[in-house]
Order: sequence, then structure tokens, then C-alpha cells
Amino acid sequence: MIVCQCESVNDAQVRMAVEVGAISIGAIKAATRAGTDCGTCTITLCSILKAERPDLSAERIEACLECEHPECPGHEHHQTLVQVRDAI
Repeated sequence: MIVCQCESVNDAQVRMAVEVGAISIGAIKAATRAGTDCGTCTITLCSILKAERPDLSAERIEACLECEHPECPGHEHHQTLVQVRDAI
């Protein structure tokens, strides 16, 4: 299913980005470009992140949503964006 109409990004691409280490909204945006235009799909990105990473606390995901910085030092599992892009 298409998640981001503006950038033609589907849910499989978003799930793959999360699988290889994109655990913030900013990292998902950087890896897939989803949510980088009009931004209306950001809530869907958050929902996918919650579904794919139930081990992350709701507070942490909300912090990621607010921060949007792909390399936020508070998130210990981040890989570099190059690794994430290469993986998808």
C-alpha cells in the first residue's frame, strides 16, 4: 500500500527502513523520503514504527516524532543514513 503519495513510498519500503535501523521519524524520512513533502503521512509513518518496533516505548516514539533528527544521540540503535539507504 502507498504510504506517501508525494514521494510514491509504500509501506514495505518504510518497514524495510525500520528493519535495518531507522527508528525515528526523521530517519525514516531520510531513508525513504516519505513525509518530506506535504507531511500528511507522518502519522502513518509513526504507526508503522510502533507496529514494527513494539519494544520502543510510546514516549520514545513520540520524542522521535517531535525531534525528527535522524541521528539523535538519545537513540542508541541508529545506523548511519547511508547504511539505511543502502539496505533498502
